[in-house]
Amino acid sequence: MSGSSHWSLTTFRIPGSEFDKAGILRSDGHIVQPELLRPFSGLIGAMPHWERIASQLQGLDVDRLPAIADAQNVAPLRFPNKLICAGANY
Repeated sequence: MSGSSHWSLTTFRIPGSEFDKAGILRSDGHIVQPELLRPFSGLIGAMPHWERIASQLQGLDVDRLPAIADAQNVAPLRFPNKLICAGANY
């Protein structure tokens, strides 16, 4: 991560669209989408490619990316393939 900005990965939607997109939620509250996340339908689609993506995200300066107007943050990992529950959590 370049600079002093903190960020987190997220899944977002644009109003009027039914498709999830993978992006980055910056510390200023804006959502941005670097080119390397554009092929993925949300973070759940990006996870199988994590080793490649993680190394590219490390040097990314998210402050230089334009904010996506009207982007709405949704649950980061929507519709997981597997749900694991442990009795100790209940």
